[in-house]
Amino acid sequence: MQQENLDLNIFLPHKNKIEGRKMQETKNKTLAIAIVILLTFSISASMTLLPNASAHNPSWNIPTYAYINATPNPIGVGQTLLVYMWLDSVYGGVGGTTAVVPTNGSTASVALLSNNYRFHNYALTITAPNGTSSTVPFSVISDPTSSQYYYFTPTDIGTYTLNFTYSGQVYGANGNGYEKSSLINDTYLPSTATTNLTVQQTPIPAATTSEPLPTSYWQEPIYGENSNWYMLSSNWLGSGLPIGTGGSPPPAGYTSSPLYHGDAVGPLTSHIVWTLPTQNGGIVGGNMFPDAPGVSYFEGSSYVPRFQDPIIINGYLYYTEVASFTGTLSVSTSATGPTVCINLRTGQQLWSSITMPKLSFGYIYNLWDPDQHGTFPPILVASIGGGLTGLPSMWEFFDGYTGDSLFNVTGVPAQTLTDVIGGEGNLAAGPSGEQLRYVFNNAGTTANPQWYLAQWNSSKLWQYDINPFTGSGSLNPSVINASNGFLVSELPIPITGETGTLPNGGSVFIPYGSSLTVNANIPINSTTTAFSGTAGYGITTYDWNISLPLLNTMPLQPTYNTVTGQIVPATPGTNPVSVVATNPGDMILCRNGSLPFGFATTSTGYPQLPWTMFAINLNASLGAIGSIRWMQNYNPPAGNLTVQQGPVDWQTRVFTVGYEETMQWVGYNLDTGQLIWGPTASETAFDYYDGPGSTGNMAYGNLYSSSYGGICYCYNDLTGQLQWTFGNGAVGNSTNAGFQTPYGDYPTFVQSIASGVIYLATDEHTIINPIYKGAQITAINATTGQQIWSLSSYASEWSNSGSGSDFIVADGYATFFNGYDSQIYSVGMGTSVTKVTAPQTAIAAGNEVVIQGTVMDTSAGTQQSVQKADFPNGVPVASDASMTQWMGYVYQQQAKPTNFTGVPVSIDAVDPNNNTIHIGTVTTNANGLFGYVWQTPNVPGQYTITATFAGTNGYWSSNAQSIMDVLNTPSATTAPVTAPTTAVETYFVPSVIAIIVVIIICFAILAMLFLRKRQ
Repeated sequence: MQQENLDLNIFLPHKNKIEGRKMQETKNKTLAIAIVILLTFSISASMTLLPNASAHNPSWNIPTYAYINATPNPIGVGQTLLVYMWLDSVYGGVGGTTAVVPTNGSTASVALLSNNYRFHNYALTITAPNGTSSTVPFSVISDPTSSQYYYFTPTDIGTYTLNFTYSGQVYGANGNGYEKSSLINDTYLPSTATTNLTVQQTPIPAATTSEPLPTSYWQEPIYGENSNWYMLSSNWLGSGLPIGTGGSPPPAGYTSSPLYHGDAVGPLTSHIVWTLPTQNGGIVGGNMFPDAPGVSYFEGSSYVPRFQDPIIINGYLYYTEVASFTGTLSVSTSATGPTVCINLRTGQQLWSSITMPKLSFGYIYNLWDPDQHGTFPPILVASIGGGLTGLPSMWEFFDGYTGDSLFNVTGVPAQTLTDVIGGEGNLAAGPSGEQLRYVFNNAGTTANPQWYLAQWNSSKLWQYDINPFTGSGSLNPSVINASNGFLVSELPIPITGETGTLPNGGSVFIPYGSSLTVNANIPINSTTTAFSGTAGYGITTYDWNISLPLLNTMPLQPTYNTVTGQIVPATPGTNPVSVVATNPGDMILCRNGSLPFGFATTSTGYPQLPWTMFAINLNASLGAIGSIRWMQNYNPPAGNLTVQQGPVDWQTRVFTVGYEETMQWVGYNLDTGQLIWGPTASETAFDYYDGPGSTGNMAYGNLYSSSYGGICYCYNDLTGQLQWTFGNGAVGNSTNAGFQTPYGDYPTFVQSIASGVIYLATDEHTIINPIYKGAQITAINATTGQQIWSLSSYASEWSNSGSGSDFIVADGYATFFNGYDSQIYSVGMGTSVTKVTAPQTAIAAGNEVVIQGTVMDTSAGTQQSVQKADFPNGVPVASDASMTQWMGYVYQQQAKPTNFTGVPVSIDAVDPNNNTIHIGTVTTNANGLFGYVWQTPNVPGQYTITATFAGTNGYWSSNAQSIMDVLNTPSATTAPVTAPTTAVETYFVPSVIAIIVVIIICFAILAMLFLRKRQ
């Protein structure tokens, strides 16, 4: 056995492809990897040092060496550790083989991922400090490298004894081995190993988790140690729902509403980060159109949107630029402009490709196999061909980071279109990011149908780890070219070419520039799934295929011919199922028969017919996959109403329908099909023009409905009770337009739902030109209906037609097209810079000083040519309350607001003794300036002054420092007052004093003479 056939992560349970263990159980077991590497080298050495033996008699007794390790050791009582057990040998690793294909998994003696030859009967005996013992058996060791792990949580303090015992076994017994191996009937001898575990009262430190969430500006990539930061970032994989293409389905487990991504992160601010023109936009200059003065350039409604199906992955924005008037691929096949990659935070273009078609969706797959742990580099998918193109319908795959072409895919199973908004009911997102499609197939005849249901899996376009043509392991994710069957392991093909593998195990050279096409429709059968002598591992693009006998006898509902007005019987053998919505691992909600149409819908009238709803089980714990969970028949509502399929909430277990003519909603239990509420009270009259079924979205346990009437309704989706409305209230809760629009209100539709916010925008099918004034994007609280922010913008009709068509929310930003100026806007938190200055000369203690500075917006948009010219000294930051008007002034040529308010700045100091002093808090003005007059303290020395802007919903935080020196100047002592000196005092007084001195001297002399005479 070669070293590459070993699994370097031998202790992870998901590696057992034969036993079918779930990958998810392995993702937190990375502690094993370091030990595994050591074991792998030792095991591979033992395999390569022993020679291949010929058949022998008598049989060998092969000694084994057992090993056991417990880690961490010592450990605290009640903490969980891992116990690792393994043998020196790999099962069958020293046996010879005479296989036709020597490395084929099913014809090699050694235990491989591609066969089920394994060691049996390990046992772990744990003896507690008090002497009590317990034994844990392991009947089959799933890992091919002979290793087994076990989680253990000690409950007593002291020393545990852990004993690993292998009881021995005969190679090949009960078919456990290759029958032509020279080891057949040889015996692996028993062995045992023991280790001690010290358990202490004090717990050992927990593993490092993650750095705290950031409070200052950041961008991708998120550093690998900051795993908790995933909650700040999100992706938008695109809608990709123009006619005939595939699409990126909503995440599993939330709702069927494509506008709601449960992990998406949106902005709480109207702050504009950058803008980017898509074409000439805004008002046409001059007076060349006297019949339409002030007309603006065409903004895309209807049917030729300027910014459609954008994708955001890992902080990059992808979209295809328009080309002239009709250069989009929404409902036509006309040429498009280049596809570009833009940095979401800066608006900087990273690459542009004129050869890349308009993108349909992004694909991120979390690969977790024995050799690969992590997520595929993002892939961009363009759905092309079909129709009148003369080309086959296919997916083109591109690398998301470089734009390089990877390969094409043909034969993708068709989606099942439904009348759910944006709905392709048989599409679902799998738990690892794979796209799943549920395919109904009649394997019988039209007279005697035999219906099957299969789960197609996009991740099976690649071959992982095991080469299906040789059975050898450690294969990089590879594809098989459909035309000649060779396997390619390096994508894109390097300029030096590549060596591929042929189906017979041979090699072939693949030159640079070769076109690769993968067949996406390889069904499950004995050839594609079984181990065989020519293929070590099955090749299929389906996970499973099961019989649905109920569909064989399900009555086929007739259809209605709107031309003849006649009921037309269904064609025998026709699929009787319309898929409403799918949740992997849960159920497929299906319908048999059409929903009723009212007379107004068909113009010629339509006999109202009943319909049937039922649920196909996908949860193995609740019964067999494919079994019917429930089935209910429904009669048309009174009044010949048109019934529209509404969204499904997988969390609250509710599905809905809407009545078009009366603008009402009805809710049903998803687990029984029973009516639970409705119909609700009628919505406002203008909502008739886009009935409830096509405007409803479910999220957070609520049903949100908003349409031409301008009012957003929020219903509790368990009770149908109206929670709140937005748009029919006072200022801040109004979409009243007065004479601005022909309707008296602003038609308002849900654009996206993320992070507890409903993003609404004014748009309609075909807007008048010039566009009426006052159109807004509005963010409201999803729980209360209170407005959070708004911004002047007209979003194209395509914002709400198919989800995410030109308004997307991800990574903390809303990115959308504004029809007022034909620019792409990125709205979210921006960067700021704070500056502060203090006196540059020393200041005497107790004196007053002025501390001043600025807080400025440094987002990428402030460096655009227009903004840089308008604000040569920089763009001041604005408070959340002033943001809407301020952004209009900075980016939309609106008047400068008169009620501008800035942001608070905290000014603090650290004195010479390292004591912190809060000097005060001030607010910046319309120029970004702040200032504070401070009386310096009496403590002399150097002070560090810090100005801190803590950030708002619109800006990340920033701060700055300055140094100031306070002098040591103690109080002066009072000196005696001296009177002025006169001329008399200057000359006469000294003379008198001199005479007196002379007289005294004379008297002294006379006294001495007198005394002397007497003597």
